[in-house]
Amino acid sequence: MARKAGDLHLPNSTAFADLLNSSISSASLRGCRRVHARLLKTRFSSEPFILNRLIDAYAKCGSPSDALRVFDRMPLRDVYMGSALVDMYSKCGRGSDAVRVFDGMHERNVVSWNSLITCYEQNGPAEGALRSFAAMMEAGFEPDEVTLASVVSACATLAALREGSQVHARVVRDGRHRDDLVLGNALVDMYAKCGRLVEARRVFDRMTEWSVVSWNALISGYTRAGQDEEALRLFRKLKRDAVRPSNHTFSNVFNACANLANLFFGRLVHVHVVKHGCMDVFVANSVVDMYMKCGSVTDGALTFKSMVERDVVSWNAVIVGHAQNGQAEEALRLFEAMLLNGETPPDHVTMIGVLSACSHAGLVDEGRQYFQLMAETHGVVPVKDHYACMVDLLGRAGRLEEAEELITRMPVQPDTVLWASLLSACKVHQKLELGERVAEKLFELEPGISGPYILMSNMYAEAGRFGEAERVRGLMKGRGVVKQPGCSWIEIEKKVHVFMVRDGRHVQRREIYSALKSLVSEMKKRVCIVAFEGLQEDMRVVQAV
Repeated sequence: MARKAGDLHLPNSTAFADLLNSSISSASLRGCRRVHARLLKTRFSSEPFILNRLIDAYAKCGSPSDALRVFDRMPLRDVYMGSALVDMYSKCGRGSDAVRVFDGMHERNVVSWNSLITCYEQNGPAEGALRSFAAMMEAGFEPDEVTLASVVSACATLAALREGSQVHARVVRDGRHRDDLVLGNALVDMYAKCGRLVEARRVFDRMTEWSVVSWNALISGYTRAGQDEEALRLFRKLKRDAVRPSNHTFSNVFNACANLANLFFGRLVHVHVVKHGCMDVFVANSVVDMYMKCGSVTDGALTFKSMVERDVVSWNAVIVGHAQNGQAEEALRLFEAMLLNGETPPDHVTMIGVLSACSHAGLVDEGRQYFQLMAETHGVVPVKDHYACMVDLLGRAGRLEEAEELITRMPVQPDTVLWASLLSACKVHQKLELGERVAEKLFELEPGISGPYILMSNMYAEAGRFGEAERVRGLMKGRGVVKQPGCSWIEIEKKVHVFMVRDGRHVQRREIYSALKSLVSEMKKRVCIVAFEGLQEDMRVVQAV
């Protein structure tokens, strides 16, 4: 039969500690309070040992307020109790309470400072971690590996490369913590989040041991920087080294596959995930997104249907995926199903998918209605991305004056994306006069972007105004604006072939350009092409190689 504190005459504080441990094991807050009530009637009520255990028990049973009351009433408070309380509040997400306890401590040690710095690093603001670190150093305390790892993590959050590099230099100079795994992981993550992947890889390669966290930090860094091929190469190395991937690893790998449209590798990794039972909601969301971005809509939809748990990201991935792959009706049907489900309200990404679907399907009235209901019904205030969808919708439908009015009446300053979308619509619908007004806006906002110059030059050429076309080209050249070469790629038999404009390096370049020349000739015969910019230049490159 279970012992109760009120039923026993407990001979010493150890017996009380045993009862508190029992309460912790069963997560019984009521049990903690019964032990506490019995304790107050004994001579042990002021013993630091048992009061420490009582604070710990209250914290682990989910009552930090009881823990703080015990701490506040203690006749003698030692540094260990205060540090434990700071740490407890930090882990409960109550940063202001943690700071209040720390500020009230008359005695502090390295553990106390570590608890405060970690609190700021995990709960914010991250700047507080750097300020506390400086104060700790000024107070004459020597940081240990826990201190340094927390400070480096705060630097990663802030993308504070200079401060993070200074801490790294201290680690190298001191030498004592150079081989610490947690600190090494923090340094890799910091450099990766600051976009310094060469330094991140150098730290990674010099580590004496690695965990999956080390690999994840570097893989996510490569993915975030757009170096997706390198991310996949690192994942292959992880597998060769027999490191067990985590769900975070898989999520990053699927993102890399999506960015590369590498369906083959994505399917291989998906099989691995299913086989090893690593499919939580976050990984499943990445799988759906990967299939959709690779154009495999059926696989994406099947993965979505098989999900036991779904969040707003799940719905967004499948709605946006269908919209981007030209299946507007299915995207809108899924949106209505999401609303009917009622568990997950739409967010701003959901509405981008819905408006994009309306745009691709030419559903102008429906798009207007969804745009109107965003804030009224769903609580989603339109931002620039939603206005861009509406401009695209109206532009595709040829309602360019309405699109211009929508831009000029926006509650925020329109950016180049909105005006560029309208300019593209002007070219499609041959609205030269409006195009001139829009182009002037773009020349003012972003004079270094090549797109508006090229579009206007082509519009003038199509209208037979070759002098104006030449003038715009001259303006572009005079401002030092250079068109970035186009790039595309395709995977054939597990090999990715990359192509760039005026690129004569491909081993099959002669066959490729010969086929391209035949296609263009046939397109011209069928009056399917008005201009093919850069083709003659490409042909000259072919003749030279």
